Amino acid sequence: MNDKSRFIRIGDFFFKWRNQVFPLILATLFLTFTPTKTALALSLPIVGLGLATRFATIGWAYIKRGGKAKQVYADDLVTTGYFGLCRNPLYVGNLLIYLGCFLYHGNAIVILAGGLTFLLIYSAIVAAEEHFLRAKFGKDYDAYAARVPRWLPLIWKHKAVTQGMGFSLQRALTKDYTTIASTLTSLGVIHLLRIWEWHPNALPLHTAISLVLAGALLFLTLTIRRYKRSLV
Repeated sequence: MNDKSRFIRIGDFFFKWRNQVFPLILATLFLTFTPTKTALALSLPIVGLGLATRFATIGWAYIKRGGKAKQVYADDLVTTGYFGLCRNPLYVGNLLIYLGCFLYHGNAIVILAGGLTFLLIYSAIVAAEEHFLRAKFGKDYDAYAARVPRWLPLIWKHKAVTQGMGFSLQRALTKDYTTIASTLTSLGVIHLLRIWEWHPNALPLHTAISLVLAGALLFLTLTIRRYKRSLV
């Protein structure tokens, strides 16, 4: 485990600090560059696809992505459910969410710089995870990697990889509600920035509506969190 390349060490860093670094990157991009008009018919469906991918992945087969002590870790090699379609379905969902948010912002620099930045970051994180998994599970991981692609899902195998499995709506909701909440918050911030730039006279009304929606989202988030704790 000491023969790590610089790229893997970068992955270890972002795996450990992603909850702090990612919001900082997003805030820098969104606040530095002026949003432009964009097609909602393209950006929002991509965000929805990303959320749906994560939701379905967790509902079919959950895998702990938080690691242990903020380091890459896994007790078992999970290959069932959507992990039979591709090896990183949660990260595919994340990248789709980020891409959709960047497209919603509309600025070409945000789209290109943001998209490439997160693609590189997740590539480094995946390299770090693969380094760990290959060291721990050896030939089992090599066999898994040989039959399942890293990124591009084998959609036509959906029925085969989920056959005989039960989808847990409860698990999907209680494990991924924070991602849903943070995504909606990001879209709300971008929306207000767009209103500020293109329709400043409507900003007070949109701000008031956003605050009401934010309050409702906070209430739902706290309710789900309380429900989650009651299951323990």
